[in-house]
Amino acid sequence: MLEDGKAIPFVAARPALPAQARPALPLSGDFAYVDEFDGARLSDAWIGVRTPAAPFHRLEAGRLMLEPRGRLGDLDATPAFLARRQQHHIATVATRLRFRPAGEGDRAGLVAYQSDASHLFYGMARMGQRDVLALTVRDKGDADRLLASAPVDGDAIDLEIRFDGGRMDFFYSAGGVRRVLRAGVDASFLSTSRAGGFTGTIIGPYVWRSGATGPD
Repeated sequence: MLEDGKAIPFVAARPALPAQARPALPLSGDFAYVDEFDGARLSDAWIGVRTPAAPFHRLEAGRLMLEPRGRLGDLDATPAFLARRQQHHIATVATRLRFRPAGEGDRAGLVAYQSDASHLFYGMARMGQRDVLALTVRDKGDADRLLASAPVDGDAIDLEIRFDGGRMDFFYSAGGVRRVLRAGVDASFLSTSRAGGFTGTIIGPYVWRSGATGPD
């Protein structure tokens, strides 16, 4: 597409096509939107990892409900994970989460996924018999590394991830107070040059419970 070694430009000349109305859920350009999950089905922009034998999600009164299935990293299982492609180097992703862990390792939150060996989890989890807000990364491996955690009280929390080039900042709100969990996290482990592959990063909600059963 370009000469060898030439950088891909952030801005390029567009073809002289007629203007079109902006869609409710845009797929290109500089955009922002909120998915209220109030329709009969998910937007086609939502994708997953592998193909489930049966649906693991449902839309209920403006909420996206996920039923735990396989664990990320298990290539023989289909995780309860729905995501959108990350299309911008500068972006904000946020959600309101309601979840209560029941067993050690249970977790729910946002995942930024490049592959089963390279991904990030940010959400509520049971660790060491404590319920915490956890930020973990898996960098071309089969085990998670804990970057940061904070105690949580209750089952509801607002999560926010901000991307700025190759860095990420993580915010959360509970009880009406907004805090930062970790700032300036290096995002290069999600790049194709480091993680391999070619499909890019996808981001969205994920849930897993120990002992979860269901068709994969």
